[in-house]
Amino acid sequence: MFRVLSVCNKLPNSSNFLTRGRISTSFGRESSTGTGNSVYNFIVESAPTESVKQLLISIHDYSGLPWWATIICTTAAFRTAITFPLAIYQHYIIAKIENLKMLEMPEISEKVKRSVAMKAREYKWTDKKATLMYKMMMKKEWDTLVVRDNCHPFKASLTIWFQLPVWVFLSAALRNASYMLPIKDAAAQVLYLQLAVGGFLWIPNLAQPDEYLILPIILALSNLSIIEIQALRRLQDPTRFQRYATNFFRIFTLLIIPISATVPSAVSLYWTTSSVMGLAQNLLLMSNRLRKFCRIPDTPSTLDHPYQQLAFDVKQKIKTLL
Repeated sequence: MFRVLSVCNKLPNSSNFLTRGRISTSFGRESSTGTGNSVYNFIVESAPTESVKQLLISIHDYSGLPWWATIICTTAAFRTAITFPLAIYQHYIIAKIENLKMLEMPEISEKVKRSVAMKAREYKWTDKKATLMYKMMMKKEWDTLVVRDNCHPFKASLTIWFQLPVWVFLSAALRNASYMLPIKDAAAQVLYLQLAVGGFLWIPNLAQPDEYLILPIILALSNLSIIEIQALRRLQDPTRFQRYATNFFRIFTLLIIPISATVPSAVSLYWTTSSVMGLAQNLLLMSNRLRKFCRIPDTPSTLDHPYQQLAFDVKQKIKTLL
């Protein structure tokens, strides 16, 4: 209570802060003709963002947890209840696809090659037509296997399609709470004051950025770890596109540091917690016991000792960089 009262005098006297908030909001409305600002305003003022903010307030009020713990626990709950089951299903689909590619398609490919070669001689096809017919027949065989095993590759992307909206609206909700948006009424001011004293350790004020850059650095390291783990677990040499994609995400991960250093600590705390839990989930899904419990099929890339192999690969990677 005394901590709240100690910062109350800052709010009425912080006319510049409130003015900046009003200016930024009005500017967003005046510039709504731009596509970027229109999308931003839609997210900030949308019903899902407001619903998520009210959910956070309810969790905070009913649990009695400080705001930093509310953010961490809510993130953990979303990750456990939504993302983790979808990640398990993603690995299940990917395992089925890998088995089709590695165990069944090579034999089918040889049969199709022989069939195309016979028809090419019989009908005097050109090499170009023979290649085209081979690709068409292989696609038909692949589609048949995918339907048989019910493992369309699109299903492996369900995780991101569910996780992305949650990430966007939860980030927007915490940002709104930190800046008293979209309406600066009494409830918004109370919420702001709670965040101002709801931090911990080096970030006592969740409405302000992390000036020590601890959260941004942890966020970048955890994201980079996820990228490197996925790169090290590839069974085959990466394609050119995969190399470009991996390098792009590495660079983007480094750019996250200055980005997360400018947002309120409430937002960067959510991002960091989500990323650390994502790293933990990636490591957990390497466990053969968990994969067997979740009925994820064994594949040619399944290792008897995945964690020992990961440690060895990391050491080798470090040696190549030094």
